[in-house]
Amino acid sequence: MAANLPTASLWLLYFHDMYWEAGSLSLQRYASSLARTAVEQRKWQQTHKMEVCIWSPLDVARLFPALLATVRAGGGGLSQEPAVHEQRYYWLHSSLAVWHAVYAHAYPSARYFWRIEPDVLLASVPGAPLSPLIGLAGGSTADVLLPRLTSQANDRWYPHFYRMGEGLAGIALERRLWGLVSIGRYSSAYLRTLRDNYWAKGIVGYEEVTLPTWCLQADGCRLAEFNEIKNGLQDHVVWRFGFNWDCGLLVDNARRGTNELWHPVKQRGCYLEYLDAFEAGHVDDLAPWVPMHCAGWCRWSEENCVIEAKKGHCVDCEHCLQIAANATRARQESPPGQHARRLRERA
Repeated sequence: MAANLPTASLWLLYFHDMYWEAGSLSLQRYASSLARTAVEQRKWQQTHKMEVCIWSPLDVARLFPALLATVRAGGGGLSQEPAVHEQRYYWLHSSLAVWHAVYAHAYPSARYFWRIEPDVLLASVPGAPLSPLIGLAGGSTADVLLPRLTSQANDRWYPHFYRMGEGLAGIALERRLWGLVSIGRYSSAYLRTLRDNYWAKGIVGYEEVTLPTWCLQADGCRLAEFNEIKNGLQDHVVWRFGFNWDCGLLVDNARRGTNELWHPVKQRGCYLEYLDAFEAGHVDDLAPWVPMHCAGWCRWSEENCVIEAKKGHCVDCEHCLQIAANATRARQESPPGQHARRLRERA
């Protein structure tokens, strides 16, 4: 990077779904699992040309035995979660502690740690795709930097506030926060706070609530949103959040270098093709993305399609735009209340 930009090292935290306790495995199966992990690590390092840290629940349990006990007991509201994939969101960030325990000695001057989930992609020119993000965020000294934050006082519907009610007891609604943690930056000081004051003591909670709320309770912990960075992320990196973004639409924006953060992008095949084409110098040979019948979350119902089209979420969806136009015309031609009643009947 340029001399005036912070330097960064890119790591892949590769989740290995092992048991929480090694005793659950025979010695032969445990050794075999470790051998496969070593092979996977070499393969990922060669394929992605980056450092790889493979971690598992077993590694977390070794570092934090009390956290293992809490998870097994379903504490912190975890037992109320309806699905296993949601339960994981109570301890996934502890992967940063696993990395720190093994590799931090090689990076003694590291001040901040980004954690970016695989379905968060930046529509920027490949080569150094995270440079705009890291460089612009350098203007903030926040210990916890997240895309968006909301208090329980302003958004009381969020279910995880209630599932972890015991852990939030005594905290005013205005100081109970939830935020998107699919991408975020954390200071080394805050990671030590998480390690010593929470994970080591077996305290867990839904990460979208605990990560910003615990910072707000800690002395000297600074919390910020992307749009609070002066002349920074909000001006140059736009956050686009939806139910599930189309890969092709992302690639079209990446080709234009719009510097937009997209989440979630679950199907990333065409994005990988784009990266390969860029590296080979054949980006111009890629076919442009063709809009589907109705893009993203606009397809769930006509009424929702109208709402989202007006917000600009379906700018490339002719079907949704036409429905929005028809709805506006019908509203102008119908007596008061009739159009809303017709939409309810149709739903």
